[in-house]
Amino acid sequence: MKKYAVLHEPGDIVTLAGTRFVVLDVERRGSLPDSLFLLALESVGASEFGSSNNYAESDLKKAVDKWLEDMGKRGLDNAKLIPREIDLTTLDGSGCYGKLSVKAAPLTLDEAREYADIIPNAERWCWLATGWSGPSKSDGDLALYVYSNGDWDYGYCSGSRGIRPALKIPSDLLLDSADKPDLSEVPTDTLLEEIRRRVVDKA
Repeated sequence: MKKYAVLHEPGDIVTLAGTRFVVLDVERRGSLPDSLFLLALESVGASEFGSSNNYAESDLKKAVDKWLEDMGKRGLDNAKLIPREIDLTTLDGSGCYGKLSVKAAPLTLDEAREYADIIPNAERWCWLATGWSGPSKSDGDLALYVYSNGDWDYGYCSGSRGIRPALKIPSDLLLDSADKPDLSEVPTDTLLEEIRRRVVDKA
């Protein structure tokens, strides 16, 4: 049975190309499928951050890109992913790394803070995409990561931590997924609210 975006809300667990994700956010887009912001439920591997804490040039980014390529081989239509812009401002406020458009990347510190109440803890310590300070400082070889209990900390970029990618997808990528109930399990008032919303969007 066809499934609709009304079934997906922040905190839901969904499966995409064999990998489980938590829904962090849902953007209603009128007549277009809703946009879902997803975070891998667990680490999908491990990597050093790299030779510096600039995510754009990091080994971590290469590892995430390779993971995304592998997801494509497992059936994910990567061409349909919605690019997101991440802000690579370091913890001390240095904007030297600028912003980066990505199809998948670890959360930045700002994103991790925004969705802290929704993000489940992962079993492995995982990198964020945010550096501790700019490269001109003595601690410019440090980057932020998250413990398995959800606490944040920093570590040397040469250390190995988990890879926990986040990505945005149109909700219709999940239409054929078997991880959600069919519409018979959705409360009638929820369905009516969705119908009213769509009517208003088209008016």
